[in-house]
Amino acid sequence: MSILVNKISEAGGEARMVDPPTFIIRAPWGRFGAKGRMTGEGIQFVVLAGSTIRQRETNTMPAAAKAKRKELQSLGVIKDFRFEQDHVFRSASAAAAVICGKNASAHEVWKGLKEFTDSSAR
Repeated sequence: MSILVNKISEAGGEARMVDPPTFIIRAPWGRFGAKGRMTGEGIQFVVLAGSTIRQRETNTMPAAAKAKRKELQSLGVIKDFRFEQDHVFRSASAAAAVICGKNASAHEVWKGLKEFTDSSAR
């Protein structure tokens, strides 16, 4: 069973399943990069396997993100700075902080997320 939930679109009078959009973090010079999606109701956020994290943690990284990163590494979810499997975070911002190694705004680092959430609010 997939942890990602598809939405139903009723375009043209027909109901069909629509995959949730994939959002991307790309670091300068390709040092790390990640892909993720919102879950069903857009409350949680899934980082996809194969995503990589910044190796260095900055002074602005929240304590909760440091603890989460350490936990994921000890569980083998993150190995050699790479997600070995999909992982669900409580929010896109929590995922961004773990990936970027610093305090990070989801709307600033996940490309396309702000535009998507703004258009969904309409």
